[in-house]
Amino acid sequence: MIQDIKDALHNNFSMKDLGDLRYFLGIEILRSKTGILLNQRKYALELIFDCGLSGSKPAATPLEPNKKLTSVDYDEFTGNISDPLFKDVTAYQRLVGRLLYLTTTRHDICFAVQVLSQFMQRPKISHWEAGMRLVRYIKGCPGQGILLSSEPSTQLEGFCDSDWASCPNTRRSVTGYTIKLGNSLISWKSKKQHTVSRSSAEAEYRSMAAAISEIIWLVGILKELNVNTETPKHFVLVHGACHGSWCWYKLKPLLEAAGHKVTALDMAASGIDLRKIEEIRTLVDYTAPLMEFMESLPHEEKVVLVGHSLGGMNLALAMEKYPKKIYAAVFLAALMPDSAHMSSYVLDQQFERTPTKNWCDTQFVSYGSPEEPLTSIILDPKLLAHRFYQLCSPEDVALASTLIRPSSQFIEDLSKAKYFTDEGYGSVNKVYIMLE
Repeated sequence: MIQDIKDALHNNFSMKDLGDLRYFLGIEILRSKTGILLNQRKYALELIFDCGLSGSKPAATPLEPNKKLTSVDYDEFTGNISDPLFKDVTAYQRLVGRLLYLTTTRHDICFAVQVLSQFMQRPKISHWEAGMRLVRYIKGCPGQGILLSSEPSTQLEGFCDSDWASCPNTRRSVTGYTIKLGNSLISWKSKKQHTVSRSSAEAEYRSMAAAISEIIWLVGILKELNVNTETPKHFVLVHGACHGSWCWYKLKPLLEAAGHKVTALDMAASGIDLRKIEEIRTLVDYTAPLMEFMESLPHEEKVVLVGHSLGGMNLALAMEKYPKKIYAAVFLAALMPDSAHMSSYVLDQQFERTPTKNWCDTQFVSYGSPEEPLTSIILDPKLLAHRFYQLCSPEDVALASTLIRPSSQFIEDLSKAKYFTDEGYGSVNKVYIMLE
């Protein structure tokens, strides 16, 4: 596409391709594996030299901390005559103009420059001294700029703040925000608000509104450029009874192709897990692989849980213990318990409402001890073909029939306890998908 644009310009205008951009309008472009660095080092050094500060000591901050710059009108109102006017107004205006252009790649001086730019008509000695201090701050790192990261992330992230009633002349607050695309800073602003805010909360909301307006505009621009700004999600897939993580072999690559991270887990005694169903006594034991995975997640990471059939009960246990690590839980034709009944209620309802003939020749086998009876289940191949894989090829049905293993629905265990609460399980967003 870039070459097509070059060809179109060359056909309509007399121009020469000079290769990769290295220097343009005072902006230097440096490329590396990390990304592209934009800075105005040469421009900054020229500014420092023209101000006669080449041999000066760098300043640690752009402005002197806790010092407010006031206007001439404010001084006249308060009777302050100790800060005289700066005689060379043109020199002050030229300095502020050059500093404004330097903010193209130096967001760290935006606030200081917007303060100095308020006094262009009648600057004072204190304003000129503040400008010289800002130049000395730039001298500390003249090559500082913006790194446009080579990382492929297109997530938009914004930060905003306000300085309530910080302007002594107007009592207006200052809005500040920065917006990043991935790890690259692409937009920033420090500007006095248009009206006086009567509280710090009001000033914060005005700042937030300005940042959101900028983000909405950037999203529109990125959409026109076909850049997807949606954050990729981490999907955790949990299979149903008798199945394993293998049953997601079609969905997993589709989610990954869309840019998402996908983890498909085998529950205990399922898939390639080496344990036998006779060793698994409770739903908690059966769900152990999912719980261990949730425990291993960093505190700041959230996932989308997807469960099918009995997998809904596994999701519910994870939601109860780790509600803050879950964006949402998707029940894909799965058992969805509630917090009002016993944990086995949804299973009891399933067996009551499912005609016996629908189970075909599915086997229910007792195991355990007389004191703690348990029931295993092995799905009939005809049930798989007509109820689970009715839209799949014969090869898929044959594969599923070969890979299924005995499982349990843990009704005996779930009938003894109430695992789910409104504070845990009930606090997570849920999505239910019905299949016909």
